[in-house]
Amino acid sequence: ISLTSAEFVAVLTQDATPADQHWLANLVKAFDKGTKVAGVFGAHKAYPEATPFVSMGIDGHFEHFNRLPHVADWDGDHGNPIPFGSVPWQNWIHYYSDNNSCMRRSVWEKIPYPNIDWGEDQVWAWEIVKQGYEKAYAHDAIVCHSHNLNEDQQRKVSKIEGDFWLRNFNYRFESSAEQVLASADYLRDRNVEFALAHGISDAVRDEQIGLDRVAVAARYTGQIELLRDLYGPSA
Repeated sequence: ISLTSAEFVAVLTQDATPADQHWLANLVKAFDKGTKVAGVFGAHKAYPEATPFVSMGIDGHFEHFNRLPHVADWDGDHGNPIPFGSVPWQNWIHYYSDNNSCMRRSVWEKIPYPNIDWGEDQVWAWEIVKQGYEKAYAHDAIVCHSHNLNEDQQRKVSKIEGDFWLRNFNYRFESSAEQVLASADYLRDRNVEFALAHGISDAVRDEQIGLDRVAVAARYTGQIELLRDLYGPSA
């Protein structure tokens, strides 16, 4: 970013591909959604080779943002039905993805990215909104971006996520082994229902059930290890 000079700086990761020729124009156009927009994130869609469950997760995530106000700030609700200060409200405020984003240089110069190993985009978005700026969503600036993870990859990512969410946003998705099992059971039932409704094979369904079990357990492990680092073995 420091090597560029334009008013706006668009950011893509190496595994994201613009879905059409209008991607960049639509991303920059979203700065007109509010008077203080400092950062814009665009939508994702899965690559054709993604599993049905990966596609479902990505589609559902951005359909959620399609239903919410496309501009987020701290003081104004912009018609947001989510209660102020709740966890869903907090997620709405800080969600931002540098797989597909654009920032206003003048704000970045005042509030640069934090120097952390993972999730710097969401920590930055949370900070700019807290300091009085706005964040916008560009539903029509779409990139292809998805991953079919194996169990080892899923375990690594989810453990990092568990640490990150607790460290930076105080999210405890599961605070006990019993809640880990309950989350895994919920995801299993959801996957079974989705597979039946869409004609997905038992093998593909069972693979996803296994991945979700690994993800929930690893996320919990990441949180527990962070707590023990901070407060000792009894945490």
